[in-house]
Amino acid sequence: MVLTQEELCASEEEVYEAMKDWARNACAQRNILSSGENLRKVLGGLLNLIRFSVMDQNYFADEVAIDDKILNPRQKIIFSKNFCTVTWTQSSTQPQKTHLSTKERC
Repeated sequence: MVLTQEELCASEEEVYEAMKDWARNACAQRNILSSGENLRKVLGGLLNLIRFSVMDQNYFADEVAIDDKILNPRQKIIFSKNFCTVTWTQSSTQPQKTHLSTKERC
């Protein structure tokens, strides 16, 4: 899977934007509204492969936390406070501690 490759030569912001585009296209193919809830359902566990911790903090604040609907409001707060020391499972309402990679991809 491309998102798990350390050798992927793209910024995490580029990876995130590509993931969002893919999710929107997947919603369109399924004839469902690309709401935050549907985008999260389509992405499933892929969202946990995004290395939010290596993103530029201004990008995260402006594009992910404020303007985007991929993360739900609670996730945005948790990620903003901890800047990515937790992940969420699809069926969980509580964050799960994880060892997220802080290494850039290339």
